[in-house]
Formats: sequence, structure tokens, C-alpha cells
Amino acid sequence: MSKLKAHYFAISRITERSLKDSNRLSQNLEDDPYDPKMMNKRTAILLATGLGISALSAQKETLTPPSESVISERPTGLARLYEAPTLRFLDASKAAKGSGVPLGTLNYTHLFSSDFDTIDGDVSADEFSLFAPFASIRVGKGYVIPMINYNLTKFSTDGQSLLPEDSLHQIRMPITYLYEPAHRWIAGGMIMPSFSGDLSNSDNFSFAAAVGAGYAYSPELFIFGGIYYSEGFDDSLLVGGPGFIWNFDEDWQAYLLGPRASLSFHVNDDWLLSLVGQYRTPTWNVERDKLGPERNINISDFRVALKSEHRLGEKTWAFASVGYSFLREMEIEDTKSNDLQTDDIDSGLFVQAGLTLRF
Repeated sequence: MSKLKAHYFAISRITERSLKDSNRLSQNLEDDPYDPKMMNKRTAILLATGLGISALSAQKETLTPPSESVISERPTGLARLYEAPTLRFLDASKAAKGSGVPLGTLNYTHLFSSDFDTIDGDVSADEFSLFAPFASIRVGKGYVIPMINYNLTKFSTDGQSLLPEDSLHQIRMPITYLYEPAHRWIAGGMIMPSFSGDLSNSDNFSFAAAVGAGYAYSPELFIFGGIYYSEGFDDSLLVGGPGFIWNFDEDWQAYLLGPRASLSFHVNDDWLLSLVGQYRTPTWNVERDKLGPERNINISDFRVALKSEHRLGEKTWAFASVGYSFLREMEIEDTKSNDLQTDDIDSGLFVQAGLTLRF
């Protein structure tokens, strides 16, 4: 603070002297207000005063403790749409080596051919998926984050199954609100309209909503809980469950969030190895065709995979996975919930590759 006092003292002397000189200038300028010498002297005095005040302001900003300084100016206009969320709980997903939070992914998956349990024939599948937030809007103490999730699935079958070979589409638009109501707490909610089917029918829409909260038990352990509800395809679902993110070592992280789980190890700053698991149960509505009437198709399975990621840039990672799909079930019903075809599908291998954006 001694430097700060010195600057204040210097500015006081400059200001005092400037006032005296200004008075003398005023007397002289009454005789000749446009005298070049008088104008140059007055300009020099004002300039010196301004430079001193500027130096004091810069020094004060440097010496101000972080708790008293302004963090940053709020973005305005279109920049507000892309303001990066600064929630502490997002940082919880970062392990010590700083891989960042995965907030966007683009990937391709191939499921190798597997036999039906009772139906003659087999089935394989190709999947393309895109998931990304397209804005982040600051609202009060939280953020509204609209996202887009697009999935394309194409089955290849032989035999007597009612699975179409046309491409099936799933478009979901989750809109999430996240905020931190108190120290160590995070809370939020989500609404998600969805379209899922063959693009030729109007009965392909569904709706989902969720609420949840999290608590920072320690700097390494974060605990979550939530409730999820969905309505569509003549069916409804209400389910709740716990979750956690645990950075139990400098290089290790484990998490369980909804139907996803992961155990990750940071090999170094540019390589990440993970054992990941996921439960999936997509449903599509398909228009009447040569195989059968209008129907709802549900394929559920559990997937586990060994995943390797490599950093390509500051936020871009490439990954490749090899995994195993098991407990696979196929349920096909008409629009009145009457069973048309139900069968199990044998377990099988899959491979996946893609890109991830981490922030």
C-alpha cells in the first residue's frame, strides 16, 4: 500500500500545482486568450494531470485484492449467446491433467451382425450421432443452455423381422438451466422435445423433463440426484436415481450420471483411456409399409467399451472405442400398444470413432 500512498501524494501535488497555474493562466488569458505559449502550457498541465490519474488507476487495479476487483464485463448482444458457463460443478468433471468437460461429440458406430433369439435371421446396425450445445445464455446467477442431439440408425436384417431397412432418425433438443443456489450446491432442470422415426409420420413426437441437484461433499467428490420423466409413443416413464463424480487420484476419475458411467485414466496431457458403460433404449415410430402396420420399435441394450482419446487441439479430441453390446431386446408394438414382435438379440461387438469438444 506504500506505492499507492506515494501515487496519491504525487497526484495531489500535480493537482495543486495545476490549479495554481490555471489561475495564473486565467489572468494572462484575459489579455490574450489565443496566445500559443499560454495554450501550450495549459495543455501540458492538463496532460500531466491526466497521466498521473491514469497511472494511479492502473496501480490501484493491480493492488486491489481479487475479491474486490471486477471479474469481467458481461457480454452484450450476440456475444451473450456464446458466453462460456462458469459454474464450479462443470470443473468437477476435469481431472487433474485438465482434459475438460465433454460438451460436444460427433461419432460413428458399427454394431456387427448378431442373431435373433427365436426369429430366423440376424441384424447389424450403423449409427451416426451428433450432440452439441449451440448457445449459452446467462440468466441471473445461472445459464440457459439449449442443445441439439441428432442420431441416425440404419438396420440391416434378413429373415422375418419387422425392422425396416430405411434410415431411422432421432432429433432431440434439450434446453437446460443450471445455477448454483448456495455454496457447494448446484441445481437445474431440463425440458426436451423429441422427434423419432422415419420422417414420414406425424406420430413421432415425445417430450421429456428432468430436475436435479448436486452437492460438493469434498473437493474430490460430488454427489447428484435427479428425477426424469418422459411421455410419448403411448407410454410414460418416471425414474429417479443418484449420481456422482469422483476425482479420487491426480490421474483417475470415476462418474455415474444417469444411464452413463465411466472410469478414466490420464496417461499424460494428450492421452486419456476410459472404460465406459451406457444403457440405451431408443424408440422410433414407423409408418405402415410392406413389412407391417404403423408401429413403434424399441431396441434396448447395455454397452461397455474401452475408449482411447487423443488431444488434437486445445479443445478438440479424437477417440476410438471397441466394445460389447449385451442384454439386447427388441419390442415392436402397434399404435394401440398391441405386441407385434418381441425377441432377444444375441450379444455382439461394436466399434466407434469420432471427435469430442472439451471445455
